[in-house]
Amino acid sequence: MRGRTVRRSFGALAAAVVAAAIVLPATPALAVDPPLSVSIGLCHIDAHGPANTQLTARIKSPDGSVRATLTDTSDSVGNASFDCSTTVVKSRDAIVLRTPTATIVTFTVPALSATIDRDTDKVVIHGPKNTGIRFEPVGCRPGRINCGAFDELELTFNSQGRISRDVTGVLDLKGSDAVDILWQSAKANVAWRIPVPGLDVAVGSGKVGGIGNVGDPVFLRLRTGGGTLRGTATATPTAPLGTFSAFIRKPSGAKVTPAIGDRVSADVASDAKVTLVDIPFAIGETSFTFTCPANAAWSHEFLDGPDRFTSNGGVADATGVVVQSYTAASTHGMRLVVRCGNATGDAIKTSQIIP
Repeated sequence: MRGRTVRRSFGALAAAVVAAAIVLPATPALAVDPPLSVSIGLCHIDAHGPANTQLTARIKSPDGSVRATLTDTSDSVGNASFDCSTTVVKSRDAIVLRTPTATIVTFTVPALSATIDRDTDKVVIHGPKNTGIRFEPVGCRPGRINCGAFDELELTFNSQGRISRDVTGVLDLKGSDAVDILWQSAKANVAWRIPVPGLDVAVGSGKVGGIGNVGDPVFLRLRTGGGTLRGTATATPTAPLGTFSAFIRKPSGAKVTPAIGDRVSADVASDAKVTLVDIPFAIGETSFTFTCPANAAWSHEFLDGPDRFTSNGGVADATGVVVQSYTAASTHGMRLVVRCGNATGDAIKTSQIIP
């Protein structure tokens, strides 16, 4: 692969990447680039076929049902890109790439899964046995100017299809960080940015959300600022990115709305917790302004369906006020999400639709 550029979905927490496009790391390689490049959790596919030809890509679920049919006309060297509005690519999906008269390739996304222990900095990934991946921890927590990469490695799944890696001393994993993997075959390059578990709580929402490990239930607690328990919830992280959300409830079953000053904790990590504060947020014609706690880490991202175009991050000054410019014409109708993070990488957020 020759550094093909794709748009990536970073998960609910990974919100501090500068650019809207990520260039996947070059892989040692195949004699010819494969005809497909896909990213798990993303609504975008890059393809290569005959030049100046209408190409069709279909995304099929494991049961054979078609979730999306996408078309694009390849350029003079045969490259095409497909955006699918709401459908994201998942493990075990089949991608069928066709011209009007023939099938170029049918590819099944490998069964990839991962578990990340934020407390011990241990990452376990399962995939096709005896195949290799490129593995790269990335620091994406609010406050970072970009997702800095650490210790890029070539790793191989063992005969049981397992890779275990302790990144202690490389990156102290926190909420909003991630691990990038890149798997390659003769048919496709498959990228997956796996978000580290953590909290990502929307201020003013009745639900509490974040990232967990798929298959591991998450237990949530809501307490007042003084420590009194207001309610609890159990949530189930869903594939492919481990996102979860749940209503906090009293023992009676009645819903509890988190209030400013309340504290939320989750057992995705021993230090996963946030305190809810108001985030004043206003969008103008050429800039937007929001306010985090003094000296807090911050980030913002533009959402277009499931695709994320993450733009900036930094640390607020003593006033907490952040002012950012933007181009309304290219972002009209997108959702703009702003986040305030803490030292553990967990975050609170609010959002508006750009007029």
